[in-house]
Amino acid sequence: MEKERKQQIVRAAIKRFSKHGLKKTTLEEVARDLRIGKATIYHYFSSKEELYFECVALEVRLFIEDIKMIFNNESIGINKRFLDYFGLKENTPEKYKLLYSFIFENLKGNLFEHEKELLARFFEEENSIIKLVLSSVYSNKPEPMPVNLVRFLITHSWALLFAENLTTTALQEQPNENSNKDLLVKALENLIT
Repeated sequence: MEKERKQQIVRAAIKRFSKHGLKKTTLEEVARDLRIGKATIYHYFSSKEELYFECVALEVRLFIEDIKMIFNNESIGINKRFLDYFGLKENTPEKYKLLYSFIFENLKGNLFEHEKELLARFFEEENSIIKLVLSSVYSNKPEPMPVNLVRFLITHSWALLFAENLTTTALQEQPNENSNKDLLVKALENLIT
């Protein structure tokens, strides 16, 4: 029951934080959404910031699980798996809004040390998965895997996500006809075929 109650609080808080952000969300609102007292939240979390951090950590775990599911799906080819992986990233602002905001705050230099550690672990896990996948692909090829290919794919796919959102929102342009994920997959096809 304790674990279930904590998960309910986190899920409700994710909805609030995703909609209103850390600063505008109150624990009273989260408690009201669950029809519990604010003291119940304090039983599980010492502060709003601790609850927020737990919400982001959950989204990180879910995102990593999604990446694993994509690359473990052997019923589709490797190019389609990468297309799905890039598509997952492209949908991050909608599906994993807190994670997206969290990464964006890091770009602005607004994360605390423990938050930077979570982000570093996130990128390490993503790196491990992509490295394992590409190592498998290159095990059947005569030439070695390019040294920085894993880092290139991870950093450029995140960079393209933020660049695309900047272009469509700040500059009020329509999304490009060829999505960034399609361009990344085309580049990847040239490397792994």
